[in-house]
Amino acid sequence: MLPKRESQRHKDAFEFYYSMPKRSLEKVGKKFGVSARSAEAWSIAFDWAERIQKRDEKAREKTEQKVTDEIATMRARHAARFTKIEEQFFAALETMSPEKAQEAFNIFKGAIDGQRQALGLPDQHVEHSGGIKVIFEDIEADARNKSKED
Repeated sequence: MLPKRESQRHKDAFEFYYSMPKRSLEKVGKKFGVSARSAEAWSIAFDWAERIQKRDEKAREKTEQKVTDEIATMRARHAARFTKIEEQFFAALETMSPEKAQEAFNIFKGAIDGQRQALGLPDQHVEHSGGIKVIFEDIEADARNKSKED
C-alpha cells in the first residue's frame, strides 16, 4: 500500500537515498527500519526518480552558470591587462630604435593574440569589410617608417 502523504521520515529517506554514491532501496529500508519493498513503495509514491532528475538538472545548470560567470570574469580581467600592455607599447614605441620597435611589435602582437583569445575571438586577424585595416598592418607600417626616418 502506497503512503498518501509524505512525512518527515519519507523526506529523510529520500535525502539519504539521494546522497548515496550507489543508490540502493535495500539500504534505505535497512536504515529506516522497513523492507526494501516499502522503500520502493515510498520511492514510487513520492516520485524519487523525477525528483532526483530535477535536482541533478538544477545542480548542472548552477554549475554551468558558475563556469560561464568565471570565464566572463577571467576574460574581462585578461582584456584589461592586455589593454594596459597596449597602452604601454604605444607610449614606449615613440622612443625606440627601429630594431627595438620591431622586437616590441612582436611582443605586442603576442599580447594582442592573447587578448583575442581571452575574449573568445578568432585567432586569425581578419580585415573587415569597408577597408578597415587590421591593427598589425598599421603597426608594422609605423615600425618600417620609423626605421626609415632613423
